[in-house]
Amino acid sequence: MSDFFVAIVSKSVGPVDFVGQEGRIIYTFSPDGKASVHADNFSIKMKVTIRGLAFNLAALITGDAMADYTISDPNIVTFSNNQASNAGAVGCLFAELDVYNSLFTNNTAVGHDNNNDDATKCSVINNGQNETGSGGNGGALYSDGNSVNVTLCGDAILNNSAGVNAFGGGLFFTSNDMGGTLTIADTTMTGNTGGHWTVVSTGSVTNAGTAVGTNAKSITITNSTLQ
Repeated sequence: MSDFFVAIVSKSVGPVDFVGQEGRIIYTFSPDGKASVHADNFSIKMKVTIRGLAFNLAALITGDAMADYTISDPNIVTFSNNQASNAGAVGCLFAELDVYNSLFTNNTAVGHDNNNDDATKCSVINNGQNETGSGGNGGALYSDGNSVNVTLCGDAILNNSAGVNAFGGGLFFTSNDMGGTLTIADTTMTGNTGGHWTVVSTGSVTNAGTAVGTNAKSITITNSTLQ
């Protein structure tokens, strides 16, 4: 079974319905921040959907390349005033991230100095690296993995912040093998703060704006306002 979890960093009220191809997991958050869980027939090949809820929490979703995570209709999903070291609102590790018709506002990645491998600053090996920094990447959205895609469509990503000396106030997306694509359509991304860069291996779009830090195979931007 793909490994994923939701990390509650503050309180929320309402149901979150994770829908799988052969089953579903439902998390219901109560005012005291506790979650009740129901699961049945959960499948490794899954489509997970978050829909119709105003969140006051941050979600970190991890999975394998066979997983597909979607935040979508029928009602607009709002993430506001959330904090985490990386991924102020939503982060995905090795899982595709598709976000439709959603609002991200005033979320903050509170780590600093991003995550680097620098033996001159740290002699301890962790995950095969001399890791320095405590994150701060992805004020609103964060995606890290190999050959996974990110799609933003119909979204408003407003006034989110990356940490000090970190990147992607709106979106941090690194495709480690340069195999993942970034698609932005009908989306407004303004008022976000943090470092930024764009590196692509193919295509004509070479700048995703100052709210994005990304390594990607290619980028497609249509009918969108990006700072």
